Amino acid sequence: RLHAINAMMSTYLDDSDLMRFNRSRSTDWQPVPAEIVALVRRAEEISIATEGYYDVTAGPLVNLWGFGNQEARETPPAVSDIADVLQQIGHEKLLWRAHPPRLRKLHPGIEIDLSSIAKGWAVDELGKLVQRQGLKNFLIDIGGETLARGRKADGEAWQIAVERPDQGRRTAQGTLLANDVAIATSGDYRNFFAFNDQRYSHTIDPFTGQTIRHRLASVTIVAENTTDADAWATALMA
Repeated sequence: RLHAINAMMSTYLDDSDLMRFNRSRSTDWQPVPAEIVALVRRAEEISIATEGYYDVTAGPLVNLWGFGNQEARETPPAVSDIADVLQQIGHEKLLWRAHPPRLRKLHPGIEIDLSSIAKGWAVDELGKLVQRQGLKNFLIDIGGETLARGRKADGEAWQIAVERPDQGRRTAQGTLLANDVAIATSGDYRNFFAFNDQRYSHTIDPFTGQTIRHRLASVTIVAENTTDADAWATALMA
């Protein structure tokens, strides 16, 4: 199942369905898997709820800053390069249609990066797969996106440690008791670079094209499903 999801949504596989859509410069309706449309639809709802601070079309900005599928960088990009890329950013420039599943770009340069929601969705998909096997008590984690169902073998709730946002060491800030919930954490204390005493994190403001500058270190979300927990953790960091 993970291989199938990767083949649809990876930004690191040139032949994934998502990357084929991204490479196209057509502004006509283009066929994509229904699962991609479903995630774009949910992402749009969160974009509207956050007044645009959550935006899956911000991938080109993430790449420009060296935090995506292109070469990492040690200095900020030029202001003129950021201004150029901002022209193709905006969730309102991406349209979706469910029947048949299609996406359409209102700007030929629109690209989608589902990294902030697809990993959580993959956890939910694995949860469905496990439940179809008749299992009711399980814990699934992919890179910090966690789905807890039922209880441990001793009858106690699952315990999930939330990492202290400290780049120098790995310790727990606290522990959550997880019973039939999903948990996701997003932070700026691991994935960043420093230049001229300024730290630049991987979370991008889609309006300015700059990395976030506030002092919030991490966000942990507890939700009914991991898809929403994953996306909202990123959204609230932005």
